[in-house]
Amino acid sequence: MLTARSYLADMIIAAVMIVLSIWFFILSLQLPLNFGGGDFGAAAFPLLVTILAFFLSVMLLISAWKKRAEDVNDKIEFKQPLKLISVAGTLILYILLIPIIGYYISSAIFFPLLLLLAKERNWIKIVFVTAGFLLFSWGAFDLALGVPLP
Repeated sequence: MLTARSYLADMIIAAVMIVLSIWFFILSLQLPLNFGGGDFGAAAFPLLVTILAFFLSVMLLISAWKKRAEDVNDKIEFKQPLKLISVAGTLILYILLIPIIGYYISSAIFFPLLLLLAKERNWIKIVFVTAGFLLFSWGAFDLALGVPLP
């Protein structure tokens, strides 16, 4: 079992989210932004989300800093750290595979793996959850929004 102080975990998560927010904000600036004609452009939503994520992460960091100063002794227990590492590794592999083999194939591999790591053993559920998510993604992005996924 692995334990950590809750304020330290909050500080780490907040710092990572601040860095990711800044990175995604910079990437969002490369998308077209338009303020005329009722269409805000492709950058509007990512910019809004990254600004919101940045400010919420700063608030989490301030809250964690106050907990640290008050010497709050809350602890987080990781009873299965290997499972946590396996899920994190699977997520990283998923993100790395999307540009190489495509979103749909990566998702078809990732979702069953993630469900198996979550101890789901009913193959009918695994197949239907995976197929449902892929159909939803295809319908929402390719059909409804006209945005093909890689």
